[in-house]
Amino acid sequence: MPSLLNNSLSLVVLTSALILSGCSNLVPRLHQDYTGSDAATLLIQQEEIAGSVTLLRYENKGECYDRTETYTVKPSMFDTSRRVFILKIQPGKLLAVQQIYTVRKQSFPLGPFTNYHLIKKLPFIPQPGKRYYFAVDRGVHEIPNDYLITSNTDPKKVISEFPQLAQPSWDASKLCQHIYGNE
Repeated sequence: MPSLLNNSLSLVVLTSALILSGCSNLVPRLHQDYTGSDAATLLIQQEEIAGSVTLLRYENKGECYDRTETYTVKPSMFDTSRRVFILKIQPGKLLAVQQIYTVRKQSFPLGPFTNYHLIKKLPFIPQPGKRYYFAVDRGVHEIPNDYLITSNTDPKKVISEFPQLAQPSWDASKLCQHIYGNE
């Protein structure tokens, strides 16, 4: 009996190690700023009810793009009022800002409201020294280095002044398929 228990325990440990090593790029980590002098800047304006925002890094695998790293972007548990995040990111990498948020819509006039959970990936390739702005459901836009963004900045105003999405970009519809998930 001890032999069977030992073998079962070994199998559980081995299986867990294989799964975790294969899925390590799916486990979110806190973002660490890129320290190179060519760093690009990403400003993320997150509203309190906006859901979660994640920064994803991909590699081109020929026919598809494979996620290599996942970073969470969220306030600390001691500072939930923080709504503007400034990230220094490495230029030339295939990045996507993923937003997961809830939209409440009325099914028909005077009918009940329904909540929809939406997930969007907004791809871009940061360029050296450029500054980018992201707000939920607005996309990633390049903005001038001297343009002031605060927690009170109106995202509609920023997007109306800088309507062009960040360029260059990549095709986020061609994500690699894996056994453990869609990408």
